[in-house]
Parts: sequence; structure tokens; C-alpha cells
Amino acid sequence: MNDLQILQFWQVLSIVLVISMQIGFLMLEAGAVRSRNSINVAQKNIADFIVCWIVFFILGYSVAFGLPSPIFTDSLSVNQTIQFVFNLSFCAATATIISGAVAERLKFSAYLVLTVFVAGCVFPISVALVWGNENGSIFSPVLALMGFVDFAGGTVVHVSAAGVALACVIIIGARNGRFNDEGKVIYIPANDPISQMLGCFIITVGWIGFNTGTLSPGQPEFNKALLNTLSACSFGGVAGMLLGYFVDRRIFDPNRAIFGILCGLVSSTAGAVYATSIQAIVTAIIAVAVSMFVAHKLLHKYLLDDPLDVVAIHGVAGVIGTIGVAFFLPEESLIQGSVIYQLIVQSVGSLGIFGLWFLCTWLFLKVYANVIPIRVCIEDEKIGLNYTEHGISLDSEFLKTSIKQTIIDEGSFQNSKELDVKVSDDMDANDIQQALNQLLSNQKKANKTIQNQSRRFLDFAATTNDLLWETDEQLNVTLLEGKQPSGKKINLLKQNVSPFFDSFQLLSDDIKACRDAMEKLLPVRKLEVKCTLLNDNVLQLSGIPFFDEDGDFKGYRGGGSDITEQKFSQQKADFLTNNDPLTQLKNRHKFANDLSNKQQEKNLGLMVIDVCSFREINESYGYEFGDALLHDIGRQLHLLENSKTSVYHLASDKFSLMISTSKDQQTLEKLIDVSKKRVEEIFTSTFFVNDKQVQIKVCVGICCLNDNNLEAPNLLRFADVALEKAKTEGPGTYIVFDQKMSDVANAQEQLVGEIETAFEENQFELYYQPKFTTASQTLTGFEALIRWNHPDKGVLSPFYFLDIVEKMNRLDDLGNWVFESVCKQLAELPNEQIRIAINVAPVQLKTPNFTQHLLEIANQYAVLPQRIELELLEEALLTSIDETRAILKKLRDVGFSIAIDDFGCGSTSLQYLYKLPATTLKIDRSFIIRICENNKAQEIAHSIVRMGRKLNMKVVAEGIETKEQFEVIRQWNCDEAQGYLFGKPMPVADMKKLILASKP
Repeated sequence: MNDLQILQFWQVLSIVLVISMQIGFLMLEAGAVRSRNSINVAQKNIADFIVCWIVFFILGYSVAFGLPSPIFTDSLSVNQTIQFVFNLSFCAATATIISGAVAERLKFSAYLVLTVFVAGCVFPISVALVWGNENGSIFSPVLALMGFVDFAGGTVVHVSAAGVALACVIIIGARNGRFNDEGKVIYIPANDPISQMLGCFIITVGWIGFNTGTLSPGQPEFNKALLNTLSACSFGGVAGMLLGYFVDRRIFDPNRAIFGILCGLVSSTAGAVYATSIQAIVTAIIAVAVSMFVAHKLLHKYLLDDPLDVVAIHGVAGVIGTIGVAFFLPEESLIQGSVIYQLIVQSVGSLGIFGLWFLCTWLFLKVYANVIPIRVCIEDEKIGLNYTEHGISLDSEFLKTSIKQTIIDEGSFQNSKELDVKVSDDMDANDIQQALNQLLSNQKKANKTIQNQSRRFLDFAATTNDLLWETDEQLNVTLLEGKQPSGKKINLLKQNVSPFFDSFQLLSDDIKACRDAMEKLLPVRKLEVKCTLLNDNVLQLSGIPFFDEDGDFKGYRGGGSDITEQKFSQQKADFLTNNDPLTQLKNRHKFANDLSNKQQEKNLGLMVIDVCSFREINESYGYEFGDALLHDIGRQLHLLENSKTSVYHLASDKFSLMISTSKDQQTLEKLIDVSKKRVEEIFTSTFFVNDKQVQIKVCVGICCLNDNNLEAPNLLRFADVALEKAKTEGPGTYIVFDQKMSDVANAQEQLVGEIETAFEENQFELYYQPKFTTASQTLTGFEALIRWNHPDKGVLSPFYFLDIVEKMNRLDDLGNWVFESVCKQLAELPNEQIRIAINVAPVQLKTPNFTQHLLEIANQYAVLPQRIELELLEEALLTSIDETRAILKKLRDVGFSIAIDDFGCGSTSLQYLYKLPATTLKIDRSFIIRICENNKAQEIAHSIVRMGRKLNMKVVAEGIETKEQFEVIRQWNCDEAQGYLFGKPMPVADMKKLILASKP
């Protein structure tokens, strides 16, 4: 798919998402109102869409954009069609928002007229004013010309709808029973909070299309709009819950969370692509707090009954989000570059739209209501709009009638105590309460039956809640009853009686103990059984014996739970403990256990397989591709699994085959040879992943136990030694471990121990090599270089030990020590103008909060970051370029300088160089030492100098050893020089002497 097709596909999908918001608003409003009005709500939401389609199709589209109505032309392009339907869905959303404000008292006919007004006037004119164009629209795009910004309709949809809603609430008045005679608010409970929350969730999903529908998934703005929408939603929901918790006296009212989520979504709409995540979150929290305050004032002070808080949520949050755009826009997008001017335009535009439609709607309804009543009468409101407006009743209405008829037919219910249930007169349950009081007024029930049932219930309740079972005195199962998800009981016994031990087959070995307990009439606890009556589901049962009034044993009663899913989950957990979920192969944990169990084996072999260049494959094709490739490799290697060969996935790109035999060493070698050939066949074949062909090479290390040399615990270590040697010889190499490698491995192991000692005993030391300006040969700073003061071998360069430190995963520790030591020395230097360069390993950049960590150390020694330059190898900068760039920018922003070390010998692409926030280029010494005798080396070095100067970067030539070399780079106007000509790396004492000697 090309970019246009992707955009069109996403726009169509966004239309579906926005239209699905109709469903969300339907469920939200239907759940919020009383059930006797829920059908009316659903009917209005459906009417919103179909009426808006007709009106916007015929009239509204032309008013909004000045284009011919689709009804008069068949020549709409794909983009025009998408634009039309997208704006239609926005129009329907505008009408549906207003529906929540007029719920439970507006006539349906009046609502249809109001919807026509919104679709033909309110929404199109708002669009024309904010998004229109000068060439065709009937109305001039006044706000657009002023520089007003409303990206996704924060004002066009939500503020407009809120203005209409406020006028409706004032004209129509409050619902009957919403306030008492003293003007105090009477709480009207929602009939279905779960539908409300589900509706809110659907609206949230739909809002993704609302805020990103005009963007392509390939645009950076798409990611920003998506993150801002969901961040504002989430933090708004949390803010709503927390504010509600304190306002509502320490309870978590779900309506507060819904309020906060909707406020957050509305506030994100106008500036979805302009705000940062933090700005979107802060705006959402402010919008929730202010909107909740306004909603409280409208209800309690001004007695305005807005059932779904439309004015507060969509009006206040919409205005706040729109005004906030002034603070989000980049400087170049601001009107005259001024936040104040933009703020004025945003405020005037948003509040002006609100005021315009409030006034127009108020006048419109005033005129209309004088001609035709727009509100249902009080009697119809009490009955409910479901019946009075649509002639439909819910099941509760039929239930009420049925109970009353039963009382009439059963005339014996007289002269008994009345069950007095108190329910508010305005609740749907009021009539049902009266019918139940009449039905239950006669309580002449058989006391013995009640007592027996109570005893039975207590017996059941003592043992279970999910399953009930009962036997007779012969231990035949006579009852097996469960619960459906709805809570309804269901009989699970497929025949009249069934022997207990045939119906429940014990899974554990204590079947005899269970039989003995039942023979002695003792309780049984937590029996795990396979139930043949329930498709062999696994149950956990408990039971106690029960007796009749004479003390005779009558059977067992008990209960239990269906633990089939728990057992499955346990099996799955066991699988994941010992297997890798990606490749389905045994994992490193299982490998360690199996190797430990085979410690006494004499004929045991191990092949360790490393997938070459796997990191490059991940970076080139993405991690999903890499995972798919590993899955395919695992599937192929799994075919090698048999009674003598086990296959393991040890790490991301590392696999292993463990081969064992009870026979002799010669048999083991044959088995290894067969496995080796099979591995070669697998990795000489082409892998097909996501329609791409990939050729994979591996390096393999092989190690075998025998009677003379090795022990099982060392098998993996020596196989890894063989693997490392294979890696040095290149992809496709298979190396079998021999005794000579053991000596190398032991030497490396000894070196690892010595390095650990070096860390513990602080044997590392920093040497400093000076840097001078080429123009005046003034000392400007030093490069810090690590050295190891080995107790036996003397001072060692990093080339001797740095690779081992990296394999030990101690580079980060060593880097921290270097940085802190440099800061300590800088604080003691006699010249505060001296700067020191520090080499940084790529792994350090991945440390969480790396920038903050360096700042804390520098602050500890009162050293300014401007005195420190961080040097990174050219190759390291190409790893995860976007992530690396972001980290380096943070370092630059706080004051550190960034140098690209050994520039010219790596593969830094020039298209990345200008993007990297580097301040310095250091020309690799391999060019400098040849500039006097090699024209190509001279031209490359000179090009680097010219390029650095054009990019406003300082250029340093390192490796200057002769005066001739220095003279060449001086003539090129290279900024600084470093090398043996000026000074070798020196200890800190000599560095201080040089600084003192260099002072003017």
C-alpha cells in the first residue's frame, strides 16, 4: 500500500471508530437514565445518525464547505467521499452529545426538530467559521482567518454542542423529582452503571479515530495525537476518581471516573497534535478539576439539571483544551509569533462559538415552545418515555402486571404481616414494591420446611459457593448443582443417582483415606477429583455428613469449585518455567536442571549455536521480524529433539543441543556428528519470514565429556570457549573444544578474577593526554585514559582488559568510576578553564536516567557540565540512532559537550551526522599519521576539517607525532591537536604541573 492508500484506509477506519461512538453514547446515556426511559434514549441516538445523514447530505455539507451536496452530484472523489462521511460522523456526534442534556423529559418530536437544527445549522456553520475556506463557503471562515486553531473539533463539535445543551437545559427545566421543595438535589440513581462504563470504554476507543482520522499512521503527528488522546483519557480518569473520592466522602463513584475520562478526551481534541504528553496530561487534569467544579455549581447553585453533565464536560473541557492550544503551538505557528495574541484568538473563538449557539438555540426553542410543547407532561414522565413516546415497556413492567394478577387469583393471602420495603416514589421499583408487599403479606409457610431448608443452606454455605452436591446414605450422588455466570442454578446430574466414587474419580493417591473417612462419617476436605458427570472437569470438593432428627446418617452434603482452569493455568505456568514461549524450546532454567541431573554422565556432549548478525537483523527489519525468525529457527531445531538429543533456547540468539548416550564415547561422537550435519542443513537453507528471504549463518562450539578431561558443570563454559573461538574465525565455523582451549579459558578466568580484585582494591588509575589549540598552541584540556596498575605486570593499557570487562558486564561500573574520578580532579585543578574529555561506552547510554546520574555526580563535586566532553566511538552512534540521538540531546541540553571519536574510520552516514547533537569531531589518527605521505589520507582528513567547520563543530586532530603533521593541520585551521608531539598520557600529578606551567 502506498502512503495515500494507507491514509485513506485509516480515514475509513476512523470513520467506523467515530460512528461507533454513537454506540458508546447510547450505552452511556441509556445506563445513566432510569430504565423506564432507556428505550427513548436508544431511539434518540439512532435518530441522531439517520436524521443527521439526511440533513447533512442535503444541506449541511454545502453550508459547511460551500461544495455541491452529494445528492446533486455523482462525481465525488474518494477523498471527498471520505471527507463527507467523516464530517457527517462528527455532526452525528454533536447531536448525540446534546441528547444527554435533555434526557428523560424532552418530547421525541421536539428532539427530532432539534437534531435537524443541529445538523443543518449549528454544526455546518461552526465548521464554516473554523475550518471553512474563502472560495466557496456561504459563511466566511472568520475564525480561521484570525488564526484560530481547532485540530479535531474541540470547539466545532464539543463547545458548540455544549452551547446548545445549556440553552436546552434552561428552557426545558429539570426532571420531575430532581429537586425537593427547598431546592436540595435529590439523587436519581443510574439503572445500569455497567452499561455506562462499557459505553465510556467504547467512546474512548472511538475517540482515537476522532483525534487521528485526518492523519496518516506514518506521520509523527499521528503518534503524538494517539499518545496525547490516551494519556489525557487515562490521567483524566484518575483525576476524576481521586477528586470524586474526596468530594464523595471516601468512596469511588464510577461516574467520577467516567466524568474524568470524558473531560480528558474532550480537552485533548483541539490540540491533539500540538501538545506534548505532559501538556496533554496537565490540560486534562485542569479540565477535570474545573469541569467538576462547574458541574457542581450548575446543579447545586443554579439548579440546572444536566443528567450527563454535558455543559461541564464538553463545554468547559472543550474551551480549556482549545485555549490551551495557544501554549502548545510551536513559535513559528503562533499568530505574529505571540502566545498572548494566540491566547486571545483562541479564547474569543471558543467562547464566541459557545455564546453564539447558546443564544441562537435559546431564541429558537423559545419560539418553537410557544407554538408546540417541547416537554412531556409530568404524568407521562412518571410513567416513562419508553411507553408514552414509543409504546414499549421493559420486562419489569410485565413483571409488575403478572405479580398483581397472581395476587388477585390467589385470594388466600389475607390476614398476615405486611413486608414493608421502602423505595423512593420516583424509582422504577416503586410499583413492584407495592405488589411484592401484597404478595408477601401472607407468611403462613410451613415452619418445618423453612427450618429444614435453613439447615440445608447452612450446611452448604459452610463448605462452598460454586458447586453443591449431596449423597444418600449409600453414598449415591443425588444432587449436583452448579451456577451459570448469571448466577442461575443448574442441575448437573444427568441421571437420578450415581455412585460417589464413579462420579468423582480422585486424582491424588489418598482414595483409601477418603473411603475410610466416609465410612467413619468424618468430614472430607479439598478432594481433587475428575468429574465424569461434567466432561471430566477437575473439581475440588469438601463435604460433611448430615443426619435426620433422630440422629440417623442420611448422607453427605457439600460443595466445591471447578478448578479446571486453575489446573490448566498451573500446567501452563509449569510449561513457561521450563520452556521459552517464543520458540517453544526448553529454556535456560531447564537446561541448568538437566545438566545438573547429568553430572554423573560419562558420555555427554553439548553444541552451543550462536546466530551471527542477529542484532543487525533486528535493527534492520525490526524486533517483530527478529522474533518471527527465532520462532522459525526454534521450529527447525525442535525437529532434532529425540530420546538422546534435547534442544534449548539459552538466550535471544543462542541455542544449545545436549546429546547423551549410555553407550561408549565413539557412539557419542557419531551422534554429535549427525546433529552437526543436521544443524548445517538447517542453516544452509533459506528462511522465509514475513515474505522476506533471510540467509542465516551460525557459529557453533562443541564440547564432549570423556573419562579423562572434563566434568559436567564445566561443559557449558568450555563449549562457550569453543564458540568464542568459532566467532573469531567467522560465520559458518564449527569448533570442537580441546585441552589447549582449556588453558586459554583458565587464563581468561584468572584474568576475570584479577579484574574483580582490581575493582575491589581500586587498582585503576586515570592518565591524561593534553590537547592544544593549533592557532596559539594554548593548553585547552585533556583526554582521560584508563590504566590498570597491575600488581605483577605493571601499568596496563585498556586494550589488555577492556574486552574482558565488557564480557563481565562491568563497563557501566568502570565508566561511573572514571566519570566520578574526573569530576573529583576537575574540582581540584588550578585552572577552571581546563576541560576534560571522557570516553563513554555504548552500554552506558542505555543506563536508565543516564543524564540525571551524571548531573548528580557533577553537582556532588560542584563541577559544571560545560567542563566535561563525552567522547563516543563513531560506530556506537549508529546503534538505535533515534534513541541515541534523544539521549545525546538531553546531555547537550544540560551542558555536556559531545565528541565523535575516531571519526572517518567507521560507517557514520552523513545523513545522520547533521542530526546528531555533537559538538566535536575527532579525526582518527590513522589518517593523521599518513597526511604527509599519502594524498588520499590528506584529502580525507582535510575534508573532515572543512565539513566540521561548515557544521559549526570543533575539529580535533589526534595522533600528532611530528611537526610536519602539525603544520599541515594548522594550515587547515583545525581547532585543536592531540598527540605525542605535545605530550604522552600522564598521571594526575604531572597534569597539574603542566597546567601551572601553561598559565600566562
